[in-house]
Amino acid sequence: MKRPNTHPSLIDQMLDMAATCLNAASLIVLARMRLNRKQAARVAQFAAKANDGLLTPAERAECASYAYTRVMLATLQSNGRLTLKRVQSV
Repeated sequence: MKRPNTHPSLIDQMLDMAATCLNAASLIVLARMRLNRKQAARVAQFAAKANDGLLTPAERAECASYAYTRVMLATLQSNGRLTLKRVQSV
């Protein structure tokens, strides 16, 4: 059986440090960040084309960059929310 990873990844550690550099107002704005309409529409286009197996190599690369950015932002938002809770509870 595979042992669960109990050590935070390097990205988690770096983003945790970045979150501590932000003030409460910045952390709130960060937590509320979402795709704008144009970006969301582009993601929907990728999804439709991917379901049909029609993504071009360039679109596949762009889609991968969206996915990478989504993971980075979600991790930063999560770390930011935890930092904000710690700051607000003090």
